[in-house]
Amino acid sequence: MVSLATSALLVVMARKETGGETGSPGTAARARVKQCVWNNLNNDADSGKIVDCQFNKASSTTALRLTWNGELRYHGFGSSACLRWFFTINGEECSNPAPIDGIAYTYGFDIHRVSTIDGLCYNLPAGPLMVALNVGTCAHGQAADAMAGYNSSSRVILEELDMAD
Repeated sequence: MVSLATSALLVVMARKETGGETGSPGTAARARVKQCVWNNLNNDADSGKIVDCQFNKASSTTALRLTWNGELRYHGFGSSACLRWFFTINGEECSNPAPIDGIAYTYGFDIHRVSTIDGLCYNLPAGPLMVALNVGTCAHGQAADAMAGYNSSSRVILEELDMAD
């Protein structure tokens, strides 16, 4: 009787023996990723920059993926209180294809929760970029009390992606 492990080994050996087509040697893709991390950030700004993270983009033909993962808290004081968290690159919001943002609209609650804001931005130049996560009032809302990174780890992850094909 042949064991399951022996059968699996025989299948792997058989596949190795038959081989496959030989392709031209290529260059391995190198990931360009940077992570900025803050422990117990406890940023209670209600507007403006929360954190920033510098990234050196290698090519003008690639996209940049921007991700925030961490605690965001919102406490509204009125029925139309609304906060918006958004990324800027060198002081400007992404416009291609759209801003990278998230909003919170809640009446009277004071809830701390982990949140992720994530998106791709195209047509950015090569070279040094300053990426910032910001907070502000929604276009059609009243100011509210914000908090980011309360008593936890928070991160911005920046990843340069080749979008060809």
